[in-house]
Amino acid sequence: MILDDIDTTIRRLTGEHPEARPFLCEGSPIGSEVLLVGINPGTDTPFWPYWQLPYGCHKEEWIQDYLKRHSRFKSTRARIERLFQSISPVKCLETNVFCQYSPDESSLRAEARDTRVFDYLFEVLSPRVMFIHGASGIVHMEQVFKKALPPGQFKTVTHNGREVDVITGPHLSRGWSFERVDALGRQIREQCISRRRAR
Repeated sequence: MILDDIDTTIRRLTGEHPEARPFLCEGSPIGSEVLLVGINPGTDTPFWPYWQLPYGCHKEEWIQDYLKRHSRFKSTRARIERLFQSISPVKCLETNVFCQYSPDESSLRAEARDTRVFDYLFEVLSPRVMFIHGASGIVHMEQVFKKALPPGQFKTVTHNGREVDVITGPHLSRGWSFERVDALGRQIREQCISRRRAR
């Protein structure tokens, strides 16, 4: 797997739609051991100006643009960034089951409820650990895995011959204190380190 292949595929699957945000990370998504999976992007801060080969994703510059638009982190973004910090130094990628922006899930158009970008990333990146927050993502992955994913506990699932440890929970916009986010991040980091040792 090389970055050019990912670039070609995400451009094809999204049609380079201006409201598509396939993922966020700093640099290349290759080597991401953890996937943070939400429902769909809740901000229209564009992705494509900050995606450039050979580097990959300029997330720090994307964050600066986000803050210019919103002046501060919204609730979900604040918790995502806190979770990234808690999981560090393990490499993490943020993505969503649907890649197009809408201010909330109910306003996401039917034709934008397309999981192909997410499904592609899951297959090619082979994460060790996934955290899925929000019902739509959980339901989708239960269909993919053909198994229930109980909330708040790691479940090891085998998919296409590869094992991944999955933990689910409510959407990060709802009821998550920073302390709870930090605790989850530490759990994910330790689970990922344990998974490395097991392989």
